[in-house]
Amino acid sequence: MKTLEITVEGKVQGVWYRTYTKQFADVFKLKGYVKNKEKNKVEILATGLEDDLQALIKWCYAGSPLSQVEKVTWIEKNEIINTNKFQIKMR
Repeated sequence: MKTLEITVEGKVQGVWYRTYTKQFADVFKLKGYVKNKEKNKVEILATGLEDDLQALIKWCYAGSPLSQVEKVTWIEKNEIINTNKFQIKMR
């Protein structure tokens, strides 16, 4: 298990990006959250298996049907998310 902090930039707010991220995370049994950041950015903090996290990164480039992703960056965190679900946070 490991944790990634992913930042997605582009047209990712107001296009259901967080909802689609949660649906993807639930299928892969990832733990953590997704939330809007400053304008045109979304932050994802996810804990899971390496292959599932790599699938999430790949998915982030496509995003929701109406999104237009310009940039995806990520860093590995030392912490493990200690929750049993993935949630949408409000800022």
